[in-house]
Amino acid sequence: MRFKKFVMNKNLFSRIKNHFIRRKTIYFFLLIFFIYNINLRVIHSADNNTSWYIPLSLIKEKNFDLNEYIDYFLLNKEHILIWREMPYYLVEKNNYVVANNSILGSLFALPFFILAELFFNLNFGHAIIPYLAKLTSTLLCVLSAIFIFYSVKRISSRKNSYLITMIFSFASNVWVMASQDLWNHTSSIFFLSMSSYILIRSIREKEFIKYLGFSLSGLFLSKSSNTIIIVMLLMYVIFYYHKFIRKFFLYTTPFLTLFLVYNFFFSTNMSNLFLIFIISLLVEFVLYLVLIFFSYFLKQFKKKHVLIVILSLMLLFYLSLLQIERSETITKINIFSDFFYIIAFSSLWNYSFIKGFFGLLLSPSRGLFVFSPIFIFSFVYLFFLFRKKKIQQIDRLYFYFILSIISFFLFFSKYFHWYGGWTYGYRMIIDLIPFFSILIVPSLKFVKKYFFLRIIFLTFLIISILIQIIGIISYDNSWNAGIDIGCDVDSCNERVWSISDNQILYYLQNPRINYCYISFNQKNIFCERKFLSKV
Repeated sequence: MRFKKFVMNKNLFSRIKNHFIRRKTIYFFLLIFFIYNINLRVIHSADNNTSWYIPLSLIKEKNFDLNEYIDYFLLNKEHILIWREMPYYLVEKNNYVVANNSILGSLFALPFFILAELFFNLNFGHAIIPYLAKLTSTLLCVLSAIFIFYSVKRISSRKNSYLITMIFSFASNVWVMASQDLWNHTSSIFFLSMSSYILIRSIREKEFIKYLGFSLSGLFLSKSSNTIIIVMLLMYVIFYYHKFIRKFFLYTTPFLTLFLVYNFFFSTNMSNLFLIFIISLLVEFVLYLVLIFFSYFLKQFKKKHVLIVILSLMLLFYLSLLQIERSETITKINIFSDFFYIIAFSSLWNYSFIKGFFGLLLSPSRGLFVFSPIFIFSFVYLFFLFRKKKIQQIDRLYFYFILSIISFFLFFSKYFHWYGGWTYGYRMIIDLIPFFSILIVPSLKFVKKYFFLRIIFLTFLIISILIQIIGIISYDNSWNAGIDIGCDVDSCNERVWSISDNQILYYLQNPRINYCYISFNQKNIFCERKFLSKV
């Protein structure tokens, strides 16, 4: 009897302990959400204007086009490029003015806009719209952090889960960029974080891999340049989860159908949605057959041989981009988003590969290792991966993460806009942060083993967080605009290599309040800036 009571009390203590652990975890994610919003402003980019107003168009007009708002967008002449007749973030298709990027972020924001519409009469330029967009982006980033937390928890300790999630949330540009406005990168990070969790959980629960079809199709719809990552992860699925490939494809259908219907409607003269839907399903069926045939074909060969061939084909594709002839107009294809935008002009691929590659890593105003030096530890594992005698499934997964990172870097190193335009830090590769964060995990055992590595790790972590704090407090577009030197970053992109004129030092020397709050009214778009030194 006493033993039974002791066991019951032990179970009770265990339940109480688990209760407090769960509460601690919930408070941790609430803290992340609070810190993301502590600056009480929206760090906006014109790239995201369509993400603000597609939800409004869906509520008011019941459609995705922005024809009703084109006059307001045309007021800002700075956004109209020489070779375009409208702002760069819009494109005209069959008399429809539509977004020149993904609509997925707008769909995430739609419930918040519907709720706001119950209390406010939302219209173009309403003051609450930027904050609805930011609310959506912060929630997506917190959800991404949850996926990272539980991904790490499955392969390491709970303590390490908190550490890696903190690095993901506050030591990377997720804080300054992705969480502050509704970028395509925001939904891209969300779906890559979800994919990471599914992949790690599938190591023990193999059938769970079927849900990867949903997350990877969402990743594609977020940014089609993520195709590079998707190809690598698809190889992993074919090699190690071949018997689940049919279920995997089934879970791609929601986002794939949305993508096809949207593009068929705006890119063709077809207006019958039922017919477009049927055609989209037929296309998906053909893609399904191709995938099945491809997977069975690959299974006939050794994995290493197939991988060599795939990497060789990707390299040939990369080299072929240099030979693409200049198109007459980019608007013919950019309805399909940034992947096709990037390959539209051969002149877009005229940047030095060496400068682009090292720029993505080490540029004083755009480098990954400059703004987030903690991610140097993401690559430490490379030195030990090939020396391991016994390769486990998690090691194979890390290997495909690394292949995805390298492929992504190669793709953007030659791109003339590798520095990401008007931004803070390494925007062009921000999508990879879930991989960077998780790849720190295998390095932690070496960090804990050596005291000098612990000191370096802690130093890099503090520097990374401080640099993000500088951005979250002070960043506006004044450095990019080149206010002090009369030359913006697009016209003088060699500025991203300057040590004396680097972005971090600039905002340290020029802290701000009020910054760059963007307001729309019936006549113009204006932005107010105030320097602390002049207040």
